[in-house]
Amino acid sequence: MLYSIIHQNPHIFVGEANPSRDELKNILNTWIAQLRDEDKQPVKNLLMHLFPKLKSILVKTYLDKKEELQWRDQLRVCSLEMFPVYFRLSLSAGELSNIQIKIILGLVEDADNFRTYLIELTKQKLPGGTTQARVFVEQLENSTKQDIPVNYIPSVVEALLDVSEQLLSPDNESKGILDFGNEVIIRRCISQLLRQIDETSRFELLKKVIIQGKALPIINHEIASLKEQQSQYDADKYNYEQEWLVNAQHLKELEELTEEVEGR
Repeated sequence: MLYSIIHQNPHIFVGEANPSRDELKNILNTWIAQLRDEDKQPVKNLLMHLFPKLKSILVKTYLDKKEELQWRDQLRVCSLEMFPVYFRLSLSAGELSNIQIKIILGLVEDADNFRTYLIELTKQKLPGGTTQARVFVEQLENSTKQDIPVNYIPSVVEALLDVSEQLLSPDNESKGILDFGNEVIIRRCISQLLRQIDETSRFELLKKVIIQGKALPIINHEIASLKEQQSQYDADKYNYEQEWLVNAQHLKELEELTEEVEGR
């Protein structure tokens, strides 16, 4: 587990402290919290020994930049230059292991931590030009219903919509000719999650998101798609209404609310 975490997050363990020390400390504590109680302190001690940057963050010690040269000469993993050498035999940069997915999904109990981690994933660039956040959303779409407890689905959907602006950045799009755009990936993933809760809950969640002004471009596309879908089966809606994400009346209310919010 730790091997994969360290490999996929070099900016946490080596180099300059970016993002802020408080953010890094929160991320580290979140990872360590996943361990058994008896393992937490030994693992923390080991990480601080291997990566002096962590020690400077966790116990606020001074880190001399000249030490980086010494670590490189000593071929230590904490050297920014030597770090990649230690991870030559591992998953490709475009994959997240099952353990990593479970760790990320383990954060859904705390919406703020989950959201913070998603934002961190949007900053982890991959060779193809996209980020680890897109990789996670793609793999989340393929996750089973058991991976996310139903009562946490609303907070997961809100978090995905919160970071959608970063995900929809042109710099974050996959360059593959057959790849779907990020907006399509997000909408598919959110739609799949929403279908695991009842229609009234779906409506109330989307209504809340719209009022907060979150991810309106995605919401607009989803409303347009639902309108088109419902218009095709309007004459026979009683046979198809149960398959719709929201019913016709709720869709009308969401559309009107979106127009009202955008007109402010």
